[in-house]
Order: sequence, then structure tokens, then C-alpha cells
Amino acid sequence: MRQLLDAGRDRLVIDQAGDPSEFEGLQDDVPIPAMVVTSVTDAVKQVQGEMIIHYVNRDAIWAVEGFLLDRPVVSGLPDDVDSAAGLIEAVRRAGHEWHAVLL
Repeated sequence: MRQLLDAGRDRLVIDQAGDPSEFEGLQDDVPIPAMVVTSVTDAVKQVQGEMIIHYVNRDAIWAVEGFLLDRPVVSGLPDDVDSAAGLIEAVRRAGHEWHAVLL
């Protein structure tokens, strides 16, 4: 991530894999750090073995498509962040609060 910011960018938009991305409709005034999310349209259920034990209300969850970060956030992250879950936790540990941006 630092390499992408070293390319002269102050804002960084990445997908779940950490690759640079562009999300149509993402505004400049979005609070940072932000998770770029979309509505879940698939049926969501919790299974145990071969049995469905719970249906999840898909209106109550979002799918994370990417992340919006800036130079101060990225500069405070450890170098060993290697996954979306690791990024979410590292940003929290650095003292930032995530915001959600629904596309």
C-alpha cells in the first residue's frame, strides 16, 4: 500500500486483494478510512454439517468490495498486513474508526 501512495497519491482505493481499484460513484468527501460496501442479494444461511441452522437477514449485512485509505492511515499501519481481515484489524488497532460507503 505504501508503494501505491509513494506514486504521488494521497488517497488510495483498493479492492479486497489489495490492488488499486476505482469504484463508480465514490465521492471525494467520503470519511476515511472507509469500507466500500454493497448490498447482499444472495440468500445467506448458516449451516452445520448438512443442516441449515439459521437464515441470516441479508438486509442486515453488507458485502465489502474494497477500502478507501489516505496517507496518514496507511503510514500508521504495520508492513505485514497481508489480507482484508488483517487490514480491517490493523486500522482499528491504529486508532481509526471505519466508515461504510454503500455503493
